[in-house]
Amino acid sequence: EGLRLEAKSLETRINKLSNEKADLEKLIHEFGVRHNNELGELILKILKFRRKKAKGTPKEAEAEKDYKDYSQEYELSKNEKIADLTEKEKIELKKKYRKASKLCHPDVVSEDQKELADKLFAELNAAHERNDLEKVGEILENLEKGNFFINKSDAINEKQLMKTEIEKLRIRIRELELNIKSIRESDAYKTIISIEDWDTYFKETKEKLEEQAIALSNGEK
Repeated sequence: EGLRLEAKSLETRINKLSNEKADLEKLIHEFGVRHNNELGELILKILKFRRKKAKGTPKEAEAEKDYKDYSQEYELSKNEKIADLTEKEKIELKKKYRKASKLCHPDVVSEDQKELADKLFAELNAAHERNDLEKVGEILENLEKGNFFINKSDAINEKQLMKTEIEKLRIRIRELELNIKSIRESDAYKTIISIEDWDTYFKETKEKLEEQAIALSNGEK
């Protein structure tokens, strides 16, 4: 029983860390989508000018790569949309996501249910990143009605198996802690949290990029 209580405590820790990681990734994803939607075409235009200007110079290969890489990235995500939620809806989304993730987290469900949990958890995370409150609510409702996932700590009855599972949970916790540390130390995250007002940032950045595009265009004439 002591081992079971320890396992439950570790499962709770995993859920908490997973939620923290999901919040960080959601922030970066939202910024990336808005950056692509508002500035993508301008950046692509500038890279196209630079590629043309670099032809026949030592920088030609680099300019070509920059253009192709960004063009592919832009094409993949240019149609992605994130719902605009009110503050009240954002709080509701977060609450429902956390409830749902606790019920289907693949790291804490019994082994024979892991494949199904993986699929459902991926669907839940995708809806969460899109701010799809309706979908997150639907997944939560189905989970609460079905009540079909069993935690590993409840499913295991052998002492040695429980000890093995506890060690796996500890390893997963260390992995999540490292993931979170890596995200917080990334240039992308540091840049995003340094921006006080996204509206102002995108407005000013767009103006600067437009000036660059005009300057490059005039340089070709």
